[in-house]
Amino acid sequence: MQHMTAHDTPQHHGVAEWLNWTILEKVRTMLHASGLPKFLWGEAARHTVWLKNRTPTKVLAGKTPYEAALGQMPDLS
Repeated sequence: MQHMTAHDTPQHHGVAEWLNWTILEKVRTMLHASGLPKFLWGEAARHTVWLKNRTPTKVLAGKTPYEAALGQMPDLS
């Protein structure tokens, strides 16, 4: 279902804005803690989302987003 919102009003996109902020904070933390250069920002963001999709959540009754979308447990080996 599509919802229309006013242009240039990020406060209308609360969940998406919260998720984006969370991903950015995790990327900054990973790069800072690892000492890796900032040009690896894209790889850190990709890894952050990969981890999020393989972490169980209450919203999905303890399932991972990967499992909910594909119907199978992710291979973490």
